[in-house]
Amino acid sequence: MPTPPRRFVRRTLRGDFTRGLRFRLTVTYLLMFSLMLTALGFLFRTNLSTTLDSQANDLLEEEWSAALAYLTFENQRPVWAYDRVDPDESAIVTRLQRVYLLTDDSGHVLQRSETYQMLGVDSPEFIAEVLKHPEPIYRTLVSKQGVRYRLKSARIVDKKHYYYLSLGRPLDLSDGTLRQFTLNYFVALPGLILITGLLGWLLAGRALGPVNDVSLAAQRITGSSLEMRIPLRGAGDELDHLIETFNNMMDRLKSSFDQIRQFSTDVSHELRTPLTAIRGQIEVALMTAESPDQFREAMEKALEDVERLSNIVRALLLL
Repeated sequence: MPTPPRRFVRRTLRGDFTRGLRFRLTVTYLLMFSLMLTALGFLFRTNLSTTLDSQANDLLEEEWSAALAYLTFENQRPVWAYDRVDPDESAIVTRLQRVYLLTDDSGHVLQRSETYQMLGVDSPEFIAEVLKHPEPIYRTLVSKQGVRYRLKSARIVDKKHYYYLSLGRPLDLSDGTLRQFTLNYFVALPGLILITGLLGWLLAGRALGPVNDVSLAAQRITGSSLEMRIPLRGAGDELDHLIETFNNMMDRLKSSFDQIRQFSTDVSHELRTPLTAIRGQIEVALMTAESPDQFREAMEKALEDVERLSNIVRALLLL
């Protein structure tokens, strides 16, 4: 079997790697998959953040309801009514009092936690604005230590007296979970991209295998190897169509070469006949002719064959 041309082998082995179709397909696949993974990471992070915020709001609502159940007023003074001997109730009330502020309708502080004080006591104007409306106000504040707190502020009523209550809970656990997810995902992302690149390289090579077969087959084609055919993969895709087109081209080439061979044989036969006749006539004349008339007769017959030969040549030129 003929070997591929040396120039083709040299270009294949040390050619511009980055200009190869396999490399470009891999890079395209890798870029698209990287963008998809990055977008999915941000999407998952957003969904996780929304879920954690929703859970924080639900827990805040539960703590708000519990605070209203334990908080009472005696002579307009707040009292937390719970069984101090019961460790469960004590733990619940202690948790409720971690981040809270309670004022009267004038904005005077009745009770507050140290954590809330670090966040900053709400201004009288803000308290007055909250007391005007029955709907609560939700806020997210950040302490000096960088911890976020989710706050619910609303008015509460006891015996026709308005009070301002602001209750909050830290979001450090939610933020820690979100940071850990982000760190883990984007630390693992380069490894995923690397694995994706290797898979893309293998898939691109597998997809381009039939194309390389066609290319190598085309390099090996000679006049004596026109029977070469590439077997179909049976997938019915574009590559099979390419292979089928190549095989059909080989059929047409073989048919053309067969016609050329037959034509060459016919031409050789047509040219050989008058040449043989001319040679025979001249040889006979040289051996047997004794008079000028005999030589003339031989020359006239030779000229007739030469004319016939000229007509054949003109016909060949026309073809």
